Amino acid sequence: MQSVIREPGRQFMHSSDIPNPFSRFTLVLSALVLMVLLQTPLAADLKPVFGLKLACPREIPALKSDDSLLQCGEDEYVRCNVRVDAKGNFAGLVPRDIVPGARLRQYAGYFSRFRFRPGTFNGKSVAQLLPVTVYLFSDRRPPIVTLPVKADGNIGSVILYRQALELNGVSLPHLSMFPSYQSTLSGIDSAGQLRYVVVSLDLNPLGRPTRISLVRTNYPDFAGQILNAANWASYRPASVATRDVAAPCYLMITFLPSMQYPTKPLILDSGDAPLTLERLAVRLLPDTLGDLALPMPRYAVNWTYPLAPKPGSWARHGIFRYRIDAFGNADFVSGGNGSAAARQFGSELGTVMRFYPAVDWRGNPTTFEGVVKVTPRDTSNVRVEFLWLD
Repeated sequence: MQSVIREPGRQFMHSSDIPNPFSRFTLVLSALVLMVLLQTPLAADLKPVFGLKLACPREIPALKSDDSLLQCGEDEYVRCNVRVDAKGNFAGLVPRDIVPGARLRQYAGYFSRFRFRPGTFNGKSVAQLLPVTVYLFSDRRPPIVTLPVKADGNIGSVILYRQALELNGVSLPHLSMFPSYQSTLSGIDSAGQLRYVVVSLDLNPLGRPTRISLVRTNYPDFAGQILNAANWASYRPASVATRDVAAPCYLMITFLPSMQYPTKPLILDSGDAPLTLERLAVRLLPDTLGDLALPMPRYAVNWTYPLAPKPGSWARHGIFRYRIDAFGNADFVSGGNGSAAARQFGSELGTVMRFYPAVDWRGNPTTFEGVVKVTPRDTSNVRVEFLWLD
């Protein structure tokens, strides 16, 4: 099988978009493009994906400090879907984390002030559903509003961008089953480096691999078994308006010391499968946009840490924001109700959490800023949900 290495920061559309590896001109041109792309962490050429181009805001409306939406009392992280009509007007809000009532009306009122450049399908303006996240700070500083595509036309969030494609008729390739695989890692392994194997493959409209090749690994002794497993895995092909199509994609297998080896076959047919290390260790990526891997917790047991909650730091659960550096250390940014107790808890939680850092497509560790949701389990333990892995 012919090996094809695609560029970091590249948005892929279909298998015919892959350069011909036998063309000398194409190789030279690809090398020049790669040199440019490697200078930017996210070089997004936002061409339509299977004919679909997403709507984007003309600007993000500002909020004044006395706006009712900012009067939240504690840090708040909300995920919702915004309806945009074919003319680029706000057409409704579909809540995910917002309880219907006054708070939902406040968010709807804010998004009603947005004006969008309409999305298109095959060149024709269409109504779309856009996933959006909003992070509100307890001290009423300007919120962080993230959409799939920013006002300047670049990607705002790779996660939201891929979700938006799925919400608007483009189903990306999915993994249904991955076979058992082996490793010699054990729970006492103390290395802070994420071990992985990345495989490139092309899927035909039946979801069967027509080409498989090794792209990158820092765990070469186990790359061969992953190439073999990728051939025997089961995939659901990409589809556009229910029509199955061929598409290239990537498979990343992560080896974690806290997992049991050999693994059991991973079944992912159910969309509501519990978030486990085994599930996080096997990921199918449709393109090379964003990071290759996001931060992974190293020592969490059932996502629980031995840390006593601080009374009065939050109401039902706490929302905390962290910046995770290239060494896997978590630095507290904001969270809870902004009180001294909340800041102390946030700093202490950042101390006990350790991560395998995010990794870019060149294999280099990189920084990442993300949100966690904290819920007390008892008087001496808290459960942490890493919302970037959800």
